[in-house]
Amino acid sequence: MVFALFALVLIYVSLIYWLDKVIITNVRIIHIDWKYLTIRDESEAFLSDIQDVQTEEKGILAKFWIFDYGLIRLDTPSSYVTIEFKDAPDPENIRKYIFSMKNS
Repeated sequence: MVFALFALVLIYVSLIYWLDKVIITNVRIIHIDWKYLTIRDESEAFLSDIQDVQTEEKGILAKFWIFDYGLIRLDTPSSYVTIEFKDAPDPENIRKYIFSMKNS
């Protein structure tokens, strides 16, 4: 019984993690963040509006190239739109890609 409950919780948390997405196009960036299986939060920002892209890698596992993950924060001129993608894979390369798309 305890094992089954643990397995269900693990599956639920894994689904929430794998459903989170960042979509980068040549016009805008869309972040889809699932809070629960029935509630999601969507944010978007145009590439021309992005002023700053910050990355953070905290913890010992985040420093290893195998587990390379961290936080990406996109700031726009509007105080209402700040996109934060937690536990993003390879945040530094995502930051470089956003700047390359912005400059092209």
